[in-house]
Amino acid sequence: MSLGSVDSSIIHLKTEPNLNIEAEGLLEYLIHNDGLVLRSYLDDNTCSYVVETCQRVLNASTEKKKQSAIKITSKENSSQKSKESDLEMTFDTRKQFSLSSPSWNSNISTSKSSERQNDALNKVIYLLEDHEGIVTLIQNLDSEVTPPMKYFLKVLKNFVRLVTNQLQVNSIEDKNKENYLRRVFEKNELVKKEIEKLEEEMVVTKTDANFCLIGRNVLIARHKNKIENVKKKSFEAIEKRINQSEKGMVSDYKESLIQQERLKQDYEQTSEKYGIMLKDHLHLEKALRAKRSKVENQVLGWIQKFDLDIGERQAEEEEIQALLDKEIKLGNEIQNKLDEQEEEYDELMQEKAEYENEMLEKRLFQFIVNRSARRIQRTFRLYKARKLAKKLSKKTKKKKKK
Repeated sequence: MSLGSVDSSIIHLKTEPNLNIEAEGLLEYLIHNDGLVLRSYLDDNTCSYVVETCQRVLNASTEKKKQSAIKITSKENSSQKSKESDLEMTFDTRKQFSLSSPSWNSNISTSKSSERQNDALNKVIYLLEDHEGIVTLIQNLDSEVTPPMKYFLKVLKNFVRLVTNQLQVNSIEDKNKENYLRRVFEKNELVKKEIEKLEEEMVVTKTDANFCLIGRNVLIARHKNKIENVKKKSFEAIEKRINQSEKGMVSDYKESLIQQERLKQDYEQTSEKYGIMLKDHLHLEKALRAKRSKVENQVLGWIQKFDLDIGERQAEEEEIQALLDKEIKLGNEIQNKLDEQEEEYDELMQEKAEYENEMLEKRLFQFIVNRSARRIQRTFRLYKARKLAKKLSKKTKKKKKK
């Protein structure tokens, strides 16, 4: 909360004692040597007012801490009504003088009896806030603190926290702690006895382990002798196997030389045969390639001719197909007309059939008449010819008789 919005209201806040140390250190730094640091930025009257107000606040804070310590000590016999004094006033200088805001943040805890001092302190903070030089000075304080001083402040804060926690411990807690320590001591004694017992068992175990180790060493020595004998026999067997292998390798080498000579002769003969076959095959392949080229040219000519014929036939087929479609269309029209004139057609066909039958009968009758007349004429001519022949034969006979 910024100081501009604080006014004179009271803010209750629980803070750690190390913040009080920082606040007191800041106030003491500002009023050191009768406000020597502030006199570079404020006039004499204002500087005196600030120094007096800060001194009163520091004195009040010291008195309140004493009272708070007395109350904390007396809590061993009381009912522990409160853990912190309501009269404690703290404020965090890091929140009062913010590095990122033109206004300073403040946290103040006080009681109703000290409202006048809080108002005076607020006025002092307002006065200091109006001077940018003082703000810059306070903002740079943290960077001016040396590392040893920072470590000292950290240790001092931890010491104050430990002392406060120790003062808050009552008699019951102290007694509980003593009982706890007694139980821990008794448990520690039991653990020590258990450790002694385990150490004795460990000595016995070590002795047994030593005897077991001696027996194993003897057994290892025996096995080493057996291993040496096995190694010796293995080396002899290996040397024997090597000698046999060398003999076999020599005989195999000789056989390999003979086999290589035989294979070399076979290779030469095969190479010669292969050369002859290769020449024959090359001549044959050349002839076949020429024949293939000739056949391919012929096939290509046939394909081109076929394509031309197919093109002409395709045109003819399209013309015929168009004519066929036209004829089919005409046939459909005629069929429709025939369907419409079917009854008349049936009557006409019946009349035609009757007429054709009549004409057929007439033609058949005329054919029979003509055939009969021809037969009669042929028979009559034959008759006349026979008769004439008889006459001639009689005349010839008479002439012969004379």
